Amino acid sequence: MKNIFCFNSSCNVFDKAINLIVLRINKINAESIFCFTLANKIPNSVADVWKNVLVNMSDFKELIPEFYDTNNGGDFLVNSYGIDFGYRHDGTKIGDVQLPPWAEVDLDTIRDINDRHGLEVQIMEFGQIPKQVFTLPHPKRLISIIDTLQTATLTVSHMTDMNDKSLISDSIHLSEFLTFQSHKEGVCCITVTNKGTYDEILSVGHDGMFKLYSIKDKKPTRSVSLSSLPLSSCISYYTASSHNILVVGSWDNTLIFYDIEFGRTIDTLQAHEDAVSCLAWSPTRQIIISGSWDCTAKVWRSYVSGPKIKPSEYFIAQLDHDSKITCIDISSNEMLLVSGTEDGELFLWSMDNYNLQFTVKGHTGKVNAMTFDPECKSIISCAEDQALNIIDIHTSTQIYHTSLEHEALTLKWIGMLLLIGDSIGNISLWKFPEAAFLSKIHCHDGPLFTIAITTNNSMVITGGKDRKVIVWECKKE
Repeated sequence: MKNIFCFNSSCNVFDKAINLIVLRINKINAESIFCFTLANKIPNSVADVWKNVLVNMSDFKELIPEFYDTNNGGDFLVNSYGIDFGYRHDGTKIGDVQLPPWAEVDLDTIRDINDRHGLEVQIMEFGQIPKQVFTLPHPKRLISIIDTLQTATLTVSHMTDMNDKSLISDSIHLSEFLTFQSHKEGVCCITVTNKGTYDEILSVGHDGMFKLYSIKDKKPTRSVSLSSLPLSSCISYYTASSHNILVVGSWDNTLIFYDIEFGRTIDTLQAHEDAVSCLAWSPTRQIIISGSWDCTAKVWRSYVSGPKIKPSEYFIAQLDHDSKITCIDISSNEMLLVSGTEDGELFLWSMDNYNLQFTVKGHTGKVNAMTFDPECKSIISCAEDQALNIIDIHTSTQIYHTSLEHEALTLKWIGMLLLIGDSIGNISLWKFPEAAFLSKIHCHDGPLFTIAITTNNSMVITGGKDRKVIVWECKKE
């Protein structure tokens, strides 16, 4: 078999060796080897082989030198001896290897001399290749992340060198400004509402209480018991008539609508079959999205006016999941919604039609928080497994992963910096897209559950299991 190369690939699949061999240019060897294989295993079509390689992770192929030998005109693909290779499962007889349409260019049909010469040079250098190999864009390369792709534990030694002036210029310094301790149990969610020229802080906790604080007056201004069970989440918005509405998710399966201006509960909506775990607000679309332990996320129209809220009139859509929903987030352009579950899955949904875009197993434990990057090109998530991941939304592939020293519980953007609150009360500053940890500050005694930012980014508000709501002044370094 001088100068004859076999088209051969082998791999171990469930401890069985599979050999795929095409021998169309040596009759004796072909017939002897064919006795030990099946017709369906013999490559008969380049297009079929290519498609199988794309979808079967256990399949691979090599291009042997015969593919590049133009002297023999590709005769190794032609069954010139009429060898009986048998029939495939669909009844077709195996003969010559079939080439796909994109493997051949008829140069005689190209009249433009420059185009023809360009194709001839390309074929001589690279051969004839498919017009399109990939149907999805490649994930954006995060240059500064390349060196950190290996899993690493975040310790002091992994903090960014603070001599890097380009990072220092974009960093911030937090100094404690106010501390409130009016909740009887842990503070689970904080939001900020703007009243004229100053911000007010709203918090809900596991004690079933809603608290309102004035940054201007530096004191709590309202305390309301909304439920006998823990409250999990809250959002606030203004109606067209300038009414400030607070919506609170409760473990009693309800959404509580509260008029902040008039200090009264508008109505209580029986929204789910189990505890409401998270809420999200879409200002442009004027819709509320609630996530629950009943494995559903529901989309609701926002309350505008009226004495009662009828579920049939406010309900828009239901998004089903496989396990309890633990967190949700809406992209800044309000085109996408992401939801995280107790078993570590991330679901991406279209906000236009509420169709599922993809599902990815992002973590090995409960997803604690997620957020879209400022450009809405990727999702950053953290979970019980102490991992911080970045998922590209175009390809649903993980493009970054690191292991943290402590479990991250909440994520919040301030510019291009991501504030990461963890299980021992720290906030870590993480710069995107460099994926650089800049600094860390201890904020609470125990888990830090929630972070909010004032409208002008001048203050950061944190809440934790220690029942404290702390206001931090934020200054650029």
